[in-house]
Amino acid sequence: MIQRIQSLYLLLITALMAAVLLCPLGVLTNNAGAFEFTAFSVKSGTVSVQPMFPVWILGALAALCTAIAFVTIFLYKHRGIQIRLCTVNGVLMVLFYVAYAMLFFAIYRDVDVDYNPDFTIALPLIALILDILATKAISKDEALVQSLNRLR
Repeated sequence: MIQRIQSLYLLLITALMAAVLLCPLGVLTNNAGAFEFTAFSVKSGTVSVQPMFPVWILGALAALCTAIAFVTIFLYKHRGIQIRLCTVNGVLMVLFYVAYAMLFFAIYRDVDVDYNPDFTIALPLIALILDILATKAISKDEALVQSLNRLR
C-alpha cells in the first residue's frame, strides 16, 4: 500500500490540507488593528470577530479534502474508486480557491482593509498538483492490471 507512489502523494495531500486547517491563511489589517484570517474564523488576538461572510466554508472544504485524501490511501484495491475520489478531491480544492476568492472580494467590497496572505494559501495549489499526479499514477496502475488481465 504505502510503497506505491500515489499513496505518498495522497499522504502529502493529507498533510498539506491539514496544515491549511491549522495555520493562518493571512492577516487583515485596518484602523481597528490586525485580524488573523484562518480557515474557520477571523480573530483579533483571542476574540473571534463575526464577519458578514461565512469563513467556515474554507475550513469545511479543507477538512473534506483532508478526509477524502486520507480515506483514498486505504482504497488501494479499488483503483476505480480511488480515481473518482481523487477527481472529486481536485474539484473540492478548486472550489476552495473559488470560495477564497469570493471571501476575499467580499472583504474588500465591505471593509477597507489590507490583506497580507500567508504561505498557507499556496498549500492547496500544491495539493492539487499532487492530486493530479496521484490520479495519473493510479490510472497507470489500472492500465497495467488491465493489460495483465488480457494476457491471462
